Amino acid sequence: MPLVKMFGCAVSGINAKTVTIEVNIDTGINYHIVGLADSAIRESQQRIDAALNNNGFKIPGKKITVNLAPADIRKEGSAYDLPIAIGILSASGQLIDEINPEEFVIMGELALDGILRPVRGALPISIHAKEEGFKGLILPKENAREAAVVNGIDVYAMEHLSEVCAFFEGKREFKPMKLDLDKEFAAAEILTDSDFSDVKGQENIKRALEIAAAGGHNLLMVGPPGAGKTMLAKRLPGILPPMTLRESLETTKIHSVAGKTMKNSGLITQRPFRAPHHTISDVALVGGGGIPMPGEISLAHNGVLFLNELPEYDCVCPPGGIQKYLNRLSGPLLDRIDIHIEVTPVGFGELIDRKNSERSSDVRARVVRARNRQLARFEKQENIYSNAQMGASLLREVCVIDEVSIQLLKTAMEKIGLSARAYDRILKVSRTIADLDESEKILSNHIAEAIQYRSLDRENWAG
Repeated sequence: MPLVKMFGCAVSGINAKTVTIEVNIDTGINYHIVGLADSAIRESQQRIDAALNNNGFKIPGKKITVNLAPADIRKEGSAYDLPIAIGILSASGQLIDEINPEEFVIMGELALDGILRPVRGALPISIHAKEEGFKGLILPKENAREAAVVNGIDVYAMEHLSEVCAFFEGKREFKPMKLDLDKEFAAAEILTDSDFSDVKGQENIKRALEIAAAGGHNLLMVGPPGAGKTMLAKRLPGILPPMTLRESLETTKIHSVAGKTMKNSGLITQRPFRAPHHTISDVALVGGGGIPMPGEISLAHNGVLFLNELPEYDCVCPPGGIQKYLNRLSGPLLDRIDIHIEVTPVGFGELIDRKNSERSSDVRARVVRARNRQLARFEKQENIYSNAQMGASLLREVCVIDEVSIQLLKTAMEKIGLSARAYDRILKVSRTIADLDESEKILSNHIAEAIQYRSLDRENWAG
């Protein structure tokens, strides 16, 4: 059989595309890989040669052409080692197939001794393989649990090239990996040593974080070093609601593509917390690069992105310049942030106070109840799950306020100089405060509290 076809996948963004690996053996002596392959794939000949020789096989001394189709999609990484090796063995007659390899997506990097090393993007590959109607998926053991999250496709965990050969030759029986998603979620707990009860004082900041968690709002904390901003931010994931299956799949796909999932892990069930340093590059923050990869913003999806020293991300200036930059934040950027709050240092009396503070689990229970109200409210809306995601038309429908609240907002806009965008943010936040109070209507006290969280819109707030 001089020509055989194997199938793999190329990951593009957080999705995968089918790659056909065609292996042709003909008269002559040479080895060619074509199909827009990067250097890692072109170097695969040496890895495959050693792996085959160390396991009783060999690369035939003939002309071997490996084509990765479609040729207009760039192929990257070492995950094509295994399908190319199986293709060579099948085309040269060294592998007598009892099970048809063309019914499977095969991916894996080969060590020189034939051991399979993990690859990136196992979850999107598994999702795509199911959509394309493949019977199963052959992956390194470290990736199999992640890929088995997808129901309706058999995922086989392999540790060695010899196991893959034995599987296709029918010499050994392998059972596909099964993963109980309900059990995965039932076992999921908030694994953190950081609790709100550790924070002394700062009750107004804790309240703002609770509102942000309940409505999915973004938040800006401003204060001097040592006031507790980082300590508070690290405890925010602990009061967020448990991840849904949809959120868990989305988050796992992103981390899988970035190679950030743990070995032998399934779904990511804990909300991520990402805190990049302000010296991070633009590409590392927003994603992209020569080989496009998710950045910190994407890795924080469905979790918390903490940007400490926010002005430093764009500005390297003397202190006077930083102050001017801070003053500029009160315009377009602040308009797009739902909650602003100033964090002041904790007094000595609060630091030595032995009184127990409220635990994260108690705050989380209130947040979950508020989120459930929002899920019920937006049940018929597509891709809207929290108050922060409301558009203008839905905002007018959901956030109806009485005359007292209207006058309160009017006064605030005139005195503080709020923009129309800030007005919308106040309505969204007030709706969340009402949800925390389990109130069907937005009351004037909800509006008043929401207005307090626009304090940084005032002129010269930065000094």
